[in-house]
Amino acid sequence: MELSLFEAERAWAYSQELLALSLQPTHEAKSSTLRHNATGRFRRAVHWSTQLLSQCQTLHTSDRLSTESLLEATVYTLVLNGRFLRYRDEFEDALIQLSVARNILDELASRATTSRDQALATYFADEIGPEIRYCAHELGHAKAYDVEGIVTDVSKQHRNQIVEGFDALLERLRTEGQSAAKDQAKRKLGVLLWEGEHVPVRNPELVDVLLRVQEGEAKLKEGAVEAPVRPKADDQKKRRKVKGSKSKRGVAAYDGILLALSDAEDVARRLVEAQKVSFPSWSLRSL
Repeated sequence: MELSLFEAERAWAYSQELLALSLQPTHEAKSSTLRHNATGRFRRAVHWSTQLLSQCQTLHTSDRLSTESLLEATVYTLVLNGRFLRYRDEFEDALIQLSVARNILDELASRATTSRDQALATYFADEIGPEIRYCAHELGHAKAYDVEGIVTDVSKQHRNQIVEGFDALLERLRTEGQSAAKDQAKRKLGVLLWEGEHVPVRNPELVDVLLRVQEGEAKLKEGAVEAPVRPKADDQKKRRKVKGSKSKRGVAAYDGILLALSDAEDVARRLVEAQKVSFPSWSLRSL
């Protein structure tokens, strides 16, 4: 599975590199050759992703792979295939593939047992949103801006044709999620409020550091609990010992939460800077 994934990623990355080179003025003479080679690499990426999905289906049938992993592999294949179809200007088929992939990602996000899994699904769903809008615009949809509405309509018509046993897979995903939810309860991020408003966290890396902040807050609250009162027979020395250990636990809890908050601030700042750098290229791709 890893080899198939690596081959697909390698072919996909190389195809994008060749396409970028074909658009540069310095390679104008070789533009057609570069695009031809990029198409070949793109097609190879779709081939390897299909191989990966076939392996996952076999393992899932023999109960050696979870339904969540199978659906993730399905999304990966659909997205690559949808992008290849969009690259070839086959917008109708591309819209179907990408919409079904987005629908599966929304289901994975809503049924995720951990906040990180939810953020991952949401992150990739947001990433293919502009591509769905672009395909809808090229097909002349009156409401091409309404990605959610397009995904709902298109996926409802085609998801059972594109993904065999789609409804059964969702039901099995729900069942598996219920059994795993108890074990993953500590990995759920609580609701974050800013001036009374809920702040959604959609980046997996930020979720990781905020979970550390949440754990630090929990330890801080535990340290704030009063130590149990000892019997009157205990001498003063033992009481001072209890008080001292409680104070040390409180200081350690404060240190832990301050360190986690510092890391969260660094991650948030880095993500904002990365978004500023990548925004121009993203806006061009979404036009």
